[in-house]
Amino acid sequence: MSIKFLHSVLILTGMFMLLSCSPAGKISVSNVNDTKSISAGSEIYSLPLTIIDVTVYAEEITIVPGPYHEYADKYLSIENVPAAEKKVWTISDIRLGLHEEVDPDFVFCMEKTGRLNQFPGIERLLEDSLILFPGNFPGKILFYNTLPDREDDIHYFDLSVKRNFDVEDSEVIVSMVLPGTDEDKRLMNARAQEKTLERKAEEAANFIIKLRKRRFKLVAGQYDYMPEGLAMTEALRQLDKIEEEYLSLFTGKRVTRQHVRTFHFTPGNDVDNERLVLFRFSDTEGFLNASEEQGKPVLLELTNSNKTTGLDGVGPSIRSNNKFIIYRIPDLAYGKILFGEKLIVDAYIPVFQYGKIVTLYP
Repeated sequence: MSIKFLHSVLILTGMFMLLSCSPAGKISVSNVNDTKSISAGSEIYSLPLTIIDVTVYAEEITIVPGPYHEYADKYLSIENVPAAEKKVWTISDIRLGLHEEVDPDFVFCMEKTGRLNQFPGIERLLEDSLILFPGNFPGKILFYNTLPDREDDIHYFDLSVKRNFDVEDSEVIVSMVLPGTDEDKRLMNARAQEKTLERKAEEAANFIIKLRKRRFKLVAGQYDYMPEGLAMTEALRQLDKIEEEYLSLFTGKRVTRQHVRTFHFTPGNDVDNERLVLFRFSDTEGFLNASEEQGKPVLLELTNSNKTTGLDGVGPSIRSNNKFIIYRIPDLAYGKILFGEKLIVDAYIPVFQYGKIVTLYP
């Protein structure tokens, strides 16, 4: 064994002895709400606060009656078509979620000696989001209410494939009439009579029936020349589109707009049951305030499962200048969303406010 090797072993042994004898990092933790001061160079951390997020997706359908709605039954045997403009609101989906924010009642100042990696317990709490450093104080999830597109006026353009007027003596008009004659002057003074609404409706209904006949003959292959492949598909699509436009003259048009609203609720501390009306919802008015009388209530119910009751009294009393890290273990809550008396969503979710405050010696 060489002297050089023995010298290296002695050096490494000495280093290990110095490290083993070096003093461990120390901390002192106090609530800034109590001390009203923050020491220079200290770390700030907070306990998380659970916020319940309820996101609601709704549809607003505007129904505009067609100009020929009163003749739908007479000429097309379609009953109960809308006769007046109205709106119909429906809830398409409700989602229950949560996010964490800083709890203003539990913001701590931590004075320490040594680097943060000398306290593996603190790093584990950070990784599990049981405590928050300032960079994570704001919520990480963005919630918003959508602004639907502007609702344009609804117009009916394809009212007929024929002229809008009946002209007297139309048979004479198509005949050969010499200019400047008495007959020519009489025809120039002939009054064009506007077709009645029922006459227009009848013509539109006859056109719909003709379209259906043409489509049937096209599908049945009764024409001498038949489109093939994509041409056939496009021809049928165009016929369907034209029929839909003409049917809307009788059945009306519908315009659908999508709405998204997010509601937030902060559960209380040490509460076993909570129930509140988030908002009210009307089939004709949509979203309404919780204080309104009309519409059905949309309720949020939270029930504490009390899974952490065994931790009562485990941690020592919390005071200023503690030598340990203070954190909180969330408890499990059973959440329900009701639309009137109907259960829409239910889930188990962790809620920090329902849990217990404990301590960790780093």
